[in-house]
Amino acid sequence: MKIVYIISIPRSGSTLLQRLICSDSKFITLPETFFLLSENIFSITNEGFTEHGFHNFKEGYDGFLENIQLRSSKIFQYKTELYRKLISNHFKNKFEYFVEKTPKNLLLIKHIYQNLNDGDKLIILDRKEKSTFESYLSYFDKFPYIKSHKFYKEITNYRNIISEFENDSKASDNKCIKISYEDLLEDENIIIRLNNFLNAEINKNQLYNISAKSYLGDSVGRNTNKIEKKESKRNFLISLISEFYWDPGLKLKYIIISPILFLSFLVYRFNVNILSFILFSKNRKFLH
Repeated sequence: MKIVYIISIPRSGSTLLQRLICSDSKFITLPETFFLLSENIFSITNEGFTEHGFHNFKEGYDGFLENIQLRSSKIFQYKTELYRKLISNHFKNKFEYFVEKTPKNLLLIKHIYQNLNDGDKLIILDRKEKSTFESYLSYFDKFPYIKSHKFYKEITNYRNIISEFENDSKASDNKCIKISYEDLLEDENIIIRLNNFLNAEINKNQLYNISAKSYLGDSVGRNTNKIEKKESKRNFLISLISEFYWDPGLKLKYIIISPILFLSFLVYRFNVNILSFILFSKNRKFLH
């Protein structure tokens, strides 16, 4: 079974693209698997993660690789081979392609590209930073948006990873393409481009319904039936915070949100779990 990897920053439309591609019966998918991301516990970065004992895990894992004289890239190769075998066995080879869209796979984009088999594809899905940031705040946080600085740093870090991949790699046009979320909503030529790239017959008016016993992913985006641009209600506070980070400049109105900005910086800089426990309640957990 061949694999189509959708690489994107979270809240960039990957669920929509996943369901769009699977409108062609040659393609099948599952909710976000995170199967390949166990590799990320030990390599690249811990940006966006709060695993307890990260450095101990990393030290032990690096020592293991040194002792058996293997590179982490080789371990990742074995892992992708196992992943392919597992999904092929599950779907009994009834489908030609499996669409893998776990957003944080972008942390492993170089490993993934280097381990593409013949017929595998990689799609980089981009979205405007400001829109992504506002979607982060709406979906992953709530008033008073104390994760805003963390989200800003996370999105910036993710974009740098993608830019570094684009600058360093000699990505083949028949293996890798880049499209934008905005074009996906508005440009008919994107469907034609995807069809040519995947040799597919995508139906934008009949999105695939992802059904599974356990679902991890966008709980909103899984329920639409076709591609449509929805105008969401503007949240004044989110818009102001977003403007501060993505349209920088000295503006008096930022005084209104200065306590939130300062608190969000503390949350990013220090222990988020302790701060959220102190400020809110023992039942509130830092989940993202």
